[in-house]
Amino acid sequence: MKVGIVGAGAIGLWFAGRLADAGVDVSVLARGKTLHALTAGGVNVQSADRSLKAKVAVSDDAQSWASKTLSFLQSKPRIFQLLQNRQKA
Repeated sequence: MKVGIVGAGAIGLWFAGRLADAGVDVSVLARGKTLHALTAGGVNVQSADRSLKAKVAVSDDAQSWASKTLSFLQSKPRIFQLLQNRQKA
């Protein structure tokens, strides 16, 4: 499976790192400093019980996403909305 992550923030990169560590072919759409950092050092994920470093494909070209089996779109406003709705329930 080929997975694409759009939104290279904390949540998107957490997913990217964990999936890549599990052997999934992961690509991240990034730009600017994040693009350069991921190209140079990969994804670093740290949690209370472990740390991992994973290499992922990274690009700033959205046209390259046509071949992905599954894409994740991360958006902070949407995540906050989901959390607020969950708290109301």
